[in-house]
Amino acid sequence: MKALTLLIAFSFVACGQEEESTVSSVPVPMHVDAGLEEHVESFLRACRNAGIACPTDNLTVKWSTYIGTGIVGYCIKTPNSRRAYILRQTGADAAEIPLTVAHELGHCVLDLKHTEGDAPHVMRATAYYAAERNQKPIQEWINEMFDGPVTK
Repeated sequence: MKALTLLIAFSFVACGQEEESTVSSVPVPMHVDAGLEEHVESFLRACRNAGIACPTDNLTVKWSTYIGTGIVGYCIKTPNSRRAYILRQTGADAAEIPLTVAHELGHCVLDLKHTEGDAPHVMRATAYYAAERNQKPIQEWINEMFDGPVTK
């Protein structure tokens, strides 16, 4: 009988603890598909270094196998979520992925628009050619998001 009373008492305590842990006002944490984590972290590191708050709650960064002809990434924002889709590329085109992730996070996290003109910039609407991309390290391209004027 004593063991049964302890078992019932323990059940009530465990039930109460479980209920507390499932009720929360904390925003949904970000989700990043495998293989994109280092690129998202590069962007977030640049945010921190620039002293800019880059909220990651309700953010999803996912691979996509097909987005549209000539499109390598896009961002969808709703009141409750921000989703960046990145085209899964291979071979020489894979070098484009870090810039595409930074570009789409510029839209999704910083609410940046495209830069005007054809001057090389991570927020330019058109993709980079290898000759442009190789002018400087990827992290420098990403850091430019925080250095110069970009249309919001």
